[in-house]
Amino acid sequence: MKRIIFALLIINCIILLSACQATIDEITITDDLKLTIDDYLSKEIITPGFDGELFVAYDILDHHTDEVYVWAYISEYYLNGKQLEQGTAVSLPVVLIFGLDERENLIIKKHQIPRDGSFYTDDIKKLFSKKAQRKIFDISNVRLQQFTGEVEEKAKEKLRD
Repeated sequence: MKRIIFALLIINCIILLSACQATIDEITITDDLKLTIDDYLSKEIITPGFDGELFVAYDILDHHTDEVYVWAYISEYYLNGKQLEQGTAVSLPVVLIFGLDERENLIIKKHQIPRDGSFYTDDIKKLFSKKAQRKIFDISNVRLQQFTGEVEEKAKEKLRD
C-alpha cells in the first residue's frame, strides 16, 4: 500500500513539474519579433572590423515551433571623414533558436549557421526545413543586391545625420 501511494506521489510530482515548464507552441512573426531578430543579428553573428556599426537586412525563409530560418545580410559601415565606407560584411542563412526567459518572454537563445566549403550543402539539409532549403538554394543575385542597397540606405540615414 505504501508503495502504491509513493508511486502515485512520484507520478503526480512528475506531472506537476512537466506542466510548470513553459514551452513554445508556435512562433508568430510580429513586428516586435522582427525587431528582436534584427537586434540579435546585428550583435551576435559578426564583429565589426573597423569599429563601425552593423546594419542588417534579412528575409524570413520559414519558421516553426522554436526556430526561425532567415537569410541575413549583415554589413558594417563607418564614416571615413565624411565618406561612408563599408567594412566587414556577411550574407548567409541562419537558424535562430528561440526559448522563453524566466518571465516567459520569447527570446533568441542561440543560432546555427552552416559551415563553409564541402560541408555547406550537408549543413543546410541538416539545419533547415525543406521549405527554407528550397529558398536558400534558389536565392537570386538580384535579392542579394537588394539586401546591399537596403543596408546601405539604413547606414546613410543613421551615420550621416
